[in-house]
Amino acid sequence: MNIFELHFNPPPKKDSADLALDTFCFEPKNLQEKKFGSLYMAGEIRNLLPQNIKLLNNIAQVIKNRFYSISIHSPEKAIDDSLEKANEFLAQELSKENISWLGNLSFSAIYLRPKSHDKKSAPKDFVFNCAKAGNIKILILRKGAIIDVGKNLDLHEIEPYPLKVFTSTVAGQLFPGDKIIVITKDIFDFFSKEGLLDKFAATRAFTEQKIKVTLQPKEKILTEMSGLLLLIDTEKDILVNPGIITFNRQLEIFSFKDVFAPIATTISKILTRQKKPKRKKIPPIKKWLSIGIANFIGRYRPTKTEKRNQVLFLIFLFLLIAGFFIFQGKEQQHLKDKEKIIKEVEGKISEAKNLLIVNDENKAAVAFKEALRLILPLAKENKPLENAINLKNYLEDNLKKISKLEFIEEPNAVFEFSQQEFIPQKMIYFRSKLYLFSPLSTNLYALDIQTKNNDIYNLSPDKKEKPSLAAISDNGIFFLLKPNTITSFNGEGFEEYLNLEVFPSSDEPQAMSFYQNSIYLLNKKQGEIIKYQTDNQRSIWLDPATKKATEGISMAIDGSVWILNDSTVSRYHSGKIQEDIPLDFFPSPKQLSKILTSSAVPYLYILEPSQNRIIILSKSGDVIKQVQSDKFNNLKDIAISSDGKRIYLLSGQTLFSVDL
Repeated sequence: MNIFELHFNPPPKKDSADLALDTFCFEPKNLQEKKFGSLYMAGEIRNLLPQNIKLLNNIAQVIKNRFYSISIHSPEKAIDDSLEKANEFLAQELSKENISWLGNLSFSAIYLRPKSHDKKSAPKDFVFNCAKAGNIKILILRKGAIIDVGKNLDLHEIEPYPLKVFTSTVAGQLFPGDKIIVITKDIFDFFSKEGLLDKFAATRAFTEQKIKVTLQPKEKILTEMSGLLLLIDTEKDILVNPGIITFNRQLEIFSFKDVFAPIATTISKILTRQKKPKRKKIPPIKKWLSIGIANFIGRYRPTKTEKRNQVLFLIFLFLLIAGFFIFQGKEQQHLKDKEKIIKEVEGKISEAKNLLIVNDENKAAVAFKEALRLILPLAKENKPLENAINLKNYLEDNLKKISKLEFIEEPNAVFEFSQQEFIPQKMIYFRSKLYLFSPLSTNLYALDIQTKNNDIYNLSPDKKEKPSLAAISDNGIFFLLKPNTITSFNGEGFEEYLNLEVFPSSDEPQAMSFYQNSIYLLNKKQGEIIKYQTDNQRSIWLDPATKKATEGISMAIDGSVWILNDSTVSRYHSGKIQEDIPLDFFPSPKQLSKILTSSAVPYLYILEPSQNRIIILSKSGDVIKQVQSDKFNNLKDIAISSDGKRIYLLSGQTLFSVDL
């Protein structure tokens, strides 16, 4: 097994750094530890404050010390206990008022052990467990496929009471040849866009040289990025001690000399396999003129060894030339295949143009998408044809126009929150004010949009119940305080509204909405929508025979109940499914997080942090507008004004507004 730690432009470890990233690899050192296996961790902190320079290392040491503790006798318990210790450590940091890492920390832990402990043979299969927090990705490369094993962990939010940053684990099995990749968000996005992940997936066994040659064509861009990639390759049995490969401003340049040096050495060995015969002593000058031409020629007649070497050289030269022509033939065929694909793409483009003439944008978009699917592999090659690049750009530009995608260089920044004062995670709009809160704090931050004045309220004076969800009504805001209290806020004070049954941590509500004097909670695990009335009467709102909301991510109500799924929006009415609206626009959705609407607005508003955008749809599913910006690089939540004409976006510590 080989371990590769790739650090892209790691910042200096000093007080002025605004980013921290690191990888940690621990191998078992004795029989007790070998039973538990290996431990690999990677982490990143953005918007770094000086007090958190050593935070990644401290988390890693806490997990490692507990995992290899001699008092634990099973790997499963060691995993659970190590993550519990990490959660306790981070809770202590919060108690010290160190909250700046919230929303900025990404961390993963990989636990790997052989499935069999047979000492006579090297392990082939591995059992692995993984846990993560934040935007870091955990992938498995298997026979050319890329599997996002951390995807299910993305759906788990931080649990505030008691604090759980690492809320769950994923378990599985690794087979010979599988690779694990842990990769930070910016590097993942770049690798995905440029096809580098596909190239990694197609690589059978990794070496440091292979990695550098694969990444060399993207040198200029990578020198402007920061992040990390941890690669665990099970292809080889022999463990190679992990070494950090640092890509800092300048990648190692690919050298033809290095590649062809072995060939040149081989030829040299062939030609010098026998010692060269000693040259005859040249006769004195006075005798030289008497030497006949025949003797002169005879003196340079090749020996048997030289003849054999010449034959070997001619054979090698013949093979080299033959290989060249075979390669040229394959290149010509490959070029013909490319030209065939380009002609097919051009045909699809012509078809799409004709559809646009008759105003059939939906079918035109289908043709453009099919053309883009065909041209992308050609555009992602190391040396792509210029025509392929031009076609790709043309297709993407047209799809952006059809999908009404607007890119904003400098969105309007409304307010900047100080990390020392408050770190908001969620927000809701009510009567010209934005109310921001965090599942890790009892504080409610009220911001007047016009004056920028703010007030801070305490949701729970006993500091035990913290808000996880919120919903708006005509008269106020409802907050779900964990574990089971719903309290109302009218803009001035709080009042306990309902006491619910206590939800198990694995069965907590995914979303909350208010409509006509009733509160609705989405229970994703059971796929149910639970309705609570003012008299605390509880009922299951969905019809027993209808489709359950087991894929629900978020919920909004305007008379119909809208459930946001991975690639569709489901509309329910009177407890029954009415339709599934496909989210078929460009770029294709990757990881949607929230849906908003109300009876006062005609649109659906969908937030997608993974692609830095907000999507506005009609309630029939047509795209009204998409807004995207590089400034939206840490989207946490969305709120809309009462008339729906202004959108507020919380990205990191910055509040932005976008007008329709």
